[in-house]
Amino acid sequence: MYRESLPSQSGMLFVFDTSYPHGFWMKNTLLPLDMIWIDEDKKIVDIQTAIPCNADPCPSYIPSGNATYVLEING
Repeated sequence: MYRESLPSQSGMLFVFDTSYPHGFWMKNTLLPLDMIWIDEDKKIVDIQTAIPCNADPCPSYIPSGNATYVLEING
């Protein structure tokens, strides 16, 4: 949140203990991000482009299947 930039070739990796359709939202996120959900076998489950949101409530981005990892990169 509140990040104004993300260097190219960089990202944020979220690692979860359980495989689940982990949803994300963009509240107070200032730049568009591509979210890549990855399952426990390291296969891509879903990819969505998320846009900044300052409203309340912000929409949630939910993958089409269970994931153990979510990688966020520049949109």
